[in-house]
Amino acid sequence: MPAMMPTPGRPDPRDRNRAVRVWTEGDGVPTAVTVATVLLLLVSVLLLIMGVVLWTVDRPEGVDAAHREYIRNRSVNMRVVGTVQIIGALALAWLAPSVRRGDARRRRWTLAVAAVMLFFTLAAFLFALGAAGQAVIAVVLAAACLAMYRPSVTPYFRRPAPDAEPDGDGHLP
Repeated sequence: MPAMMPTPGRPDPRDRNRAVRVWTEGDGVPTAVTVATVLLLLVSVLLLIMGVVLWTVDRPEGVDAAHREYIRNRSVNMRVVGTVQIIGALALAWLAPSVRRGDARRRRWTLAVAAVMLFFTLAAFLFALGAAGQAVIAVVLAAACLAMYRPSVTPYFRRPAPDAEPDGDGHLP
């Protein structure tokens, strides 16, 4: 009988709540990878929309020189964040299908792009450059990264690529 409280040691193999089904050859695309791909594409669309909004929002007119300078500096910051978000959206949209195919190298690239996007998105939220949607984008992007790096899908990304050629020694990369 499983214990009432979980222990930090070995989990009980009969406990269905903590069972991990590891991907094996022939299982198809794992559900976590499909969820990660869908979330990455959703984040790409949201980042693209937010980047375009940051570029096209109407800026108010300043009353005096100091206020005009403040508005100009804020506009430059908004355009920088908007540009980074548009580039990041395009990169994530380009990398998402590779993650679904199980390309381990592109999964690492996706994580690197996601880390940069998380930094800029949270900075825009904290410095009030964007709306509360920036925080929503950050949460969805973090969920996509977590789904992409679930321990149960690691074997899916460690298998050789379908188009991999053996090297001179006959080993697959």
